[in-house]
Amino acid sequence: MNLENYQQFFGLLSMAFAKLEISQDFVRVGGNSSGVKSTMRGLGKNGKERVAEGISVFELNEAGKIEKVSSSGLTQKNKGRSEKSSV
Repeated sequence: MNLENYQQFFGLLSMAFAKLEISQDFVRVGGNSSGVKSTMRGLGKNGKERVAEGISVFELNEAGKIEKVSSSGLTQKNKGRSEKSSV
């Protein structure tokens, strides 16, 4: 996913959520890659609360710049229900 995709993604989220918080729960760095486990909590404009957890892996080039980002395994939680999806 590139920067433009992320901007579109978060633009769509801002249309649905009145409040959105993202926390980094765990970060692991090794070699030319790093992994981040994160939690996103949101209050929808409809008043419903949502929680999603996921993992992103960042691959870096020799200059230390992000070359590739992969995200998967998102779990959405809503009032005791869990749904799995991949992005």
